Amino acid sequence: MAWKRTTTSQPTTGAPELIAIPGLTGATEIISPGDYSVPDPNRTWADFRDPDDPARRRIQPGQILVETPLLLYNTSESPVTVEVYAVLQDGTRADQLRIVIPGNDTYTHSMPGQIFRKTGLAKEAGDRLFVRPLTDGVINITVSVSSGAVEQDQPLQGSPSFIVETG
Repeated sequence: MAWKRTTTSQPTTGAPELIAIPGLTGATEIISPGDYSVPDPNRTWADFRDPDDPARRRIQPGQILVETPLLLYNTSESPVTVEVYAVLQDGTRADQLRIVIPGNDTYTHSMPGQIFRKTGLAKEAGDRLFVRPLTDGVINITVSVSSGAVEQDQPLQGSPSFIVETG
C-alpha cells in the first residue's frame, strides 16, 4: 500500500474502506494513511501549503481508524505462522501478534479502535500495519477501516505556535 495524498473540495470526514488481500507474500503493508490537500484560498494557515497548488490549498494530516477485527484466513491444509505488527512514524516496531493458524481456519485479531496516523507532512509514511505469513500465498486478510483528515491536528486560526513534525 503506497502513501497517497487525497485532494478534496472541503476538509474530509471518515470514508469507509474495505481492505481485502488474498495470498499474502512476505511482509505486506495493509494500512498506511496518507494526507489531504484541502482548500485554504485565504491562506489562513501560511505553513504546510500543498506544493501542487500553494496559493489555494494546504495539507491536512490523515488517519485511518480500524472499524472491524482483522480476519486472517489460512487457505492451505497445513498450519501457518502469521505475524502482525505496526511500524510507527518514528520507526518503532510494535509487535501485536504471532500465531499459528490451523489449515483451512480463520483467526480474528481484535483491532477495532486502533488509529494509524500520518502527521509528519514532509514524511513519506505515517504509522503502518503489516501482516507477515511465514508461508507465502496462503493467507487472505480482510479488515474494514475509515480514513480521513485528522481534525485535532488542524492549526488554530492565527496560531503561530502550531508545529507539525516536518523532518
